[in-house]
Amino acid sequence: MSIFIFIVSSVLFILITITQYKKKDVTSETKGLIGEKKIKKDFLTELNYEYFIYDNVTIRDAYEYTTQIDHIIVCRYGLFVIETKNYSGWIYASESKQKWVQKFPKKSYEFQNPILQNYRHISVLKFILDSKSISSNIHSLVVFTDNCTFKTRLPHNVFQGSEWINHIQSFDTVVFTENQIQYIKDQISRSKLPISKKTDSIHLRSIQKRLHNQNHA
Repeated sequence: MSIFIFIVSSVLFILITITQYKKKDVTSETKGLIGEKKIKKDFLTELNYEYFIYDNVTIRDAYEYTTQIDHIIVCRYGLFVIETKNYSGWIYASESKQKWVQKFPKKSYEFQNPILQNYRHISVLKFILDSKSISSNIHSLVVFTDNCTFKTRLPHNVFQGSEWINHIQSFDTVVFTENQIQYIKDQISRSKLPISKKTDSIHLRSIQKRLHNQNHA
C-alpha cells in the first residue's frame, strides 16, 4: 500500500512540476509578445512611411546557429535593431555586467544583459548584409515597457516606454541610398526563416547546442 501511495505521489509531483513549467514558459512568452506588440503599435502611430519594420526575425550566423531579433527598422537614416523587454518589478542594470537583476519585495531574478544580447543580433545581421558602409550605420536599442522601475541609471541606448521613438527620430542625416535600402530588405527577406512554431523549435535547439558547445569548449 505504501509503495502504491509513493508511486501516485511521485506521478502527481511530476505532473504538477510539468504544468508549472509550461505555465511559466507560456507566461514568459505572452509577456514578450505584449512588449513586442507595444513597440509595433508605437511604430505604426509615430513613424511615417519612410520607416519599414520587420518583426520577429530569425536568421542564421556563419556557424548555422540561429538568432531571433524582435524588431528591425530600416530607413534612409540608418538601420535600427530593437530588443524588447516587458518586465515588472525593480530593474538593476549595468552596461558592462553579464547579468541584470529583476527584483521584487521577496524574490529576485537574474537575466542576460540585453545590450550584449542585442550585440549578437547585430553581429549576425552584419554577417548576412556583408557591407561595411551599411554595418557602420546599424544602431542598437533596448526597449523596456513602463511596467518596471529602474533603480539604476538607464544605460546608453536603453529606453523605457516610447522614448525610443524620439531617439530614432533624432537621426536625420541620410546615410543609405534607395539601392542600399532595397539591398537590406532583400537580404533580410532572403535570410529570415518563416515565423512558425517549427522555426521557434529550431531556434530553441540552436540555443541549447550553442550553450552546450560553449560550456565544453
